Amino acid sequence: MIYYLLFFYIIVCLAILVFNIGYLMKQALRRFCQTNGKHK
Repeated sequence: MIYYLLFFYIIVCLAILVFNIGYLMKQALRRFCQTNGKHK
């Protein structure tokens, strides 16, 4: 039982990390595109 909870907790943490990284990457790409547009 404890192992199942630990496994579930690890999956949730990984999912949150992946979601946060994806969100940060989207914002970074948006900023990068905006700065490139301004320079052009």
